[in-house]
Amino acid sequence: MNKQLPSCLLALFCASTSHASIINMSGITVYDTANNNAQLNSEFFYEAGNNPNPDLYRNTIQNAIFTTNVDDGSSGSGTYRDLYRLSDSGNNNNGAVVSGYNREDGANTVFDTQSPNGFFPGLTIGEMQMKDINGTFYVEFAIDLNEPGNGSVEYISLDRFGIYLSNSAAPELTDNSHNSLAALGTLAWNLDGLAGDDPATSVLLPASGGSGTDDLIISIPAMVFSGWDSSTHVTVFSEFGGVGERFSENSNGNQLLDFGTNGGGNEDVAFAKGIDNNNLLLDGYRPLEDIDAVPEVSSSLLSLLGLGLLMRRRR
Repeated sequence: MNKQLPSCLLALFCASTSHASIINMSGITVYDTANNNAQLNSEFFYEAGNNPNPDLYRNTIQNAIFTTNVDDGSSGSGTYRDLYRLSDSGNNNNGAVVSGYNREDGANTVFDTQSPNGFFPGLTIGEMQMKDINGTFYVEFAIDLNEPGNGSVEYISLDRFGIYLSNSAAPELTDNSHNSLAALGTLAWNLDGLAGDDPATSVLLPASGGSGTDDLIISIPAMVFSGWDSSTHVTVFSEFGGVGERFSENSNGNQLLDFGTNGGGNEDVAFAKGIDNNNLLLDGYRPLEDIDAVPEVSSSLLSLLGLGLLMRRRR
């Protein structure tokens, strides 16, 4: 039986979502021309022993782990389940902004989605695996940003990323406004949280240059799929390039960087599989449909609920 997250857990997810922000994971310091050239430093990941790794940028957003520059030579078919491709020559007439989602019948008529040969956009929970990261299970999505590797156009912004769950396959939307996305199903995870009806969080990202690289891995907590059965359809909506030329590389604001999709290729969105070519589970992976049987999920729920009760008492 398909169920939504328990209302108490949903409330906890929603409670911490009232924000509008720019998260800089580009690897460079930028200056916000829309905010008096305010300086915005990039966040990098500290390895064990607090030694900074200048090539690996990681952040936690809405309980999901965002990691950039993780090219380990594993890109491409056989490692990832390609879902769809976004093209700036698509249908939404939004210039440097591209958006779209996976649907079994292929391309969208009002979004920028393409489904080249070899891509099967349909995805269900029964086809997915979850990965154990430090004792917590996550579902990973990989994005190849396919931007140039140099110059002012080597960056891009991620402005929307949402996971929708439904008993039926995603319909073809005929309206490319964000208000139409509710037809994709129940929103299980969202870049700006489950409460916001107009998400304002954007993530500034670097690109490693060209296609075929792991520019971004988004690790979504597997617990958001809890209560849904294996036949549940999973739809992934994404949007890139909305920040445009807002940020400068210097404090004078006169050396603008283009975080749109101009000058680059297609953005490829894929599901990171946890099985090999013989359909055998890789180390550290389990079928996602086992999520309700994993002890870690129960303890996480209890911890979240306990935290919510403690916060309520303190008020």
